[in-house]
Amino acid sequence: MLQASAAETGSVLNFVRHSSRSLYGWMHWIIESNLPLSFCEIRTARRYSKLDPISEETLRLDMSGVTQAVERMIAEDLPSHFGVMFDGVTHASEHYVAWFACFERNGELVTVLLGMAPLLNEPNDDLSA
Repeated sequence: MLQASAAETGSVLNFVRHSSRSLYGWMHWIIESNLPLSFCEIRTARRYSKLDPISEETLRLDMSGVTQAVERMIAEDLPSHFGVMFDGVTHASEHYVAWFACFERNGELVTVLLGMAPLLNEPNDDLSA
Protein backbone atom coordinates (compact mmCIF):
# COMPACT_ATOMS: atom_id res chain seq x y z
CA MET A 1 0.00 0.00 0.00
CA LEU A 2 2.67 2.51 0.99
CA GLN A 3 5.38 2.56 -1.65
CA ALA A 4 7.47 5.48 -0.42
CA SER A 5 7.90 7.16 2.94
CA ALA A 6 6.99 10.78 3.65
CA ALA A 7 10.71 11.55 3.89
CA GLU A 8 11.27 10.17 0.38
CA THR A 9 8.36 11.97 -1.27
CA GLY A 10 8.10 15.06 0.93
CA SER A 11 4.37 14.39 1.30
CA VAL A 12 2.15 12.91 3.97
CA LEU A 13 -0.54 12.02 1.39
CA ASN A 14 0.77 8.46 1.38
CA PHE A 15 -0.53 8.15 4.93
CA VAL A 16 -4.04 9.45 4.20
CA ARG A 17 -6.58 6.92 2.95
CA HIS A 18 -7.71 7.40 -0.64
CA SER A 19 -11.35 7.40 0.50
CA SER A 20 -10.61 10.20 3.00
CA ARG A 21 -8.89 12.30 0.34
CA SER A 22 -11.85 11.79 -1.98
CA LEU A 23 -14.37 12.74 0.72
CA TYR A 24 -12.33 15.86 1.54
CA GLY A 25 -12.26 16.70 -2.18
CA TRP A 26 -16.06 16.58 -2.46
CA MET A 27 -16.51 18.63 0.73
CA HIS A 28 -13.97 21.23 -0.35
CA TRP A 29 -15.40 21.54 -3.87
CA ILE A 30 -19.01 21.84 -2.71
CA ILE A 31 -18.35 24.23 0.18
CA GLU A 32 -15.88 26.51 -1.62
CA SER A 33 -18.13 26.72 -4.68
CA ASN A 34 -21.31 27.14 -2.61
CA LEU A 35 -22.93 24.20 -4.39
CA PRO A 36 -25.86 22.09 -3.17
CA LEU A 37 -24.93 18.77 -1.55
CA SER A 38 -26.76 17.01 -4.38
CA PHE A 39 -23.98 18.21 -6.71
CA CYS A 40 -22.00 15.06 -5.86
CA GLU A 41 -24.71 12.97 -7.55
CA ILE A 42 -24.82 14.95 -10.79
CA ARG A 43 -23.66 12.76 -13.64
CA THR A 44 -21.55 15.45 -15.30
CA ALA A 45 -19.77 16.33 -12.05
CA ARG A 46 -18.83 12.69 -11.58
CA ARG A 47 -17.79 12.32 -15.21
CA TYR A 48 -15.30 15.19 -15.12
CA SER A 49 -14.00 14.50 -11.61
CA LYS A 50 -11.29 12.12 -10.46
CA LEU A 51 -13.02 11.87 -7.08
CA ASP A 52 -14.70 8.62 -6.10
CA PRO A 53 -18.50 8.72 -6.48
CA ILE A 54 -20.39 9.50 -3.27
CA SER A 55 -24.09 9.84 -2.46
CA GLU A 56 -25.66 12.98 -1.06
CA GLU A 57 -26.75 11.04 2.02
CA THR A 58 -23.22 9.77 2.71
CA LEU A 59 -21.79 13.25 2.16
CA ARG A 60 -24.36 14.76 4.55
CA LEU A 61 -23.59 12.14 7.24
CA ASP A 62 -19.83 12.65 6.89
CA MET A 63 -20.20 16.44 7.02
CA SER A 64 -22.29 16.04 10.17
CA GLY A 65 -19.52 13.89 11.64
CA VAL A 66 -16.92 16.55 10.85
CA THR A 67 -19.16 19.19 12.46
CA GLN A 68 -19.48 17.11 15.64
CA ALA A 69 -15.71 16.53 15.76
CA VAL A 70 -15.04 20.28 15.42
CA GLU A 71 -17.65 21.05 18.10
CA ARG A 72 -15.94 18.60 20.50
CA MET A 73 -12.53 20.15 19.81
CA ILE A 74 -13.88 23.66 20.46
CA ALA A 75 -15.62 22.52 23.67
CA GLU A 76 -12.37 20.95 24.92
CA ASP A 77 -10.42 24.11 24.08
CA LEU A 78 -12.75 26.59 25.80
CA PRO A 79 -11.95 27.51 29.40
CA SER A 80 -14.63 27.30 32.09
CA HIS A 81 -15.16 31.10 31.89
CA PHE A 82 -15.21 33.07 28.64
CA GLY A 83 -16.91 36.06 27.08
CA VAL A 84 -19.25 36.07 24.11
CA MET A 85 -18.93 38.64 21.34
CA PHE A 86 -21.37 39.30 18.50
CA ASP A 87 -20.20 40.84 15.26
CA GLY A 88 -21.88 41.72 11.99
CA VAL A 89 -20.40 40.64 8.68
CA THR A 90 -21.45 41.61 5.15
CA HIS A 91 -20.55 39.59 2.07
CA ALA A 92 -21.97 40.22 -1.41
CA SER A 93 -24.86 42.30 0.03
CA GLU A 94 -25.80 39.49 2.44
CA HIS A 95 -25.67 40.37 6.13
CA TYR A 96 -24.64 37.85 8.78
CA VAL A 97 -24.24 37.83 12.53
CA ALA A 98 -21.34 35.87 14.04
CA TRP A 99 -20.89 34.64 17.63
CA PHE A 100 -17.42 34.38 19.08
CA ALA A 101 -16.09 33.01 22.37
CA CYS A 102 -13.37 35.32 23.76
CA PHE A 103 -10.82 34.42 26.41
CA GLU A 104 -7.24 34.99 27.38
CA ARG A 105 -4.56 32.33 27.09
CA ASN A 106 -0.93 32.96 28.04
CA GLY A 107 -1.57 36.70 28.05
CA GLU A 108 -3.04 36.78 24.53
CA LEU A 109 -6.63 37.27 23.40
CA VAL A 110 -8.16 34.20 21.74
CA THR A 111 -11.40 34.40 19.73
CA VAL A 112 -13.15 31.28 18.49
CA LEU A 113 -16.01 31.42 15.98
CA LEU A 114 -18.96 29.57 17.53
CA GLY A 115 -21.59 30.23 14.91
CA MET A 116 -22.69 32.39 12.02
CA ALA A 117 -26.11 32.95 10.49
CA PRO A 118 -27.68 35.22 7.87
CA LEU A 119 -29.89 38.03 9.13
CA LEU A 120 -33.52 37.89 8.09
CA ASN A 121 -34.62 40.78 5.90
CA GLU A 122 -38.32 40.06 6.01
CA PRO A 123 -40.45 38.39 8.71
CA ASN A 124 -41.44 35.63 6.27
CA ASP A 125 -37.89 34.86 5.06
CA ASP A 126 -37.32 31.12 5.20
CA LEU A 127 -33.63 30.28 5.44
CA SER A 128 -34.10 26.68 6.48
CA ALA A 129 -31.91 24.15 4.71
